[in-house]
Amino acid sequence: MAFPALLDACALVPISLTDLLLRLADANTYRPLLRATRHLRR
Repeated sequence: MAFPALLDACALVPISLTDLLLRLADANTYRPLLRATRHLRR
């Protein structure tokens, strides 16, 4: 069973890292969770 992992948009900026993360998710290494909105810190 793949564990859930929250991916921030910053993790998806370099295309090589994006490719790696999506390939690992496709291999069921983990289950990516993406947030629709981001809370701003003040």
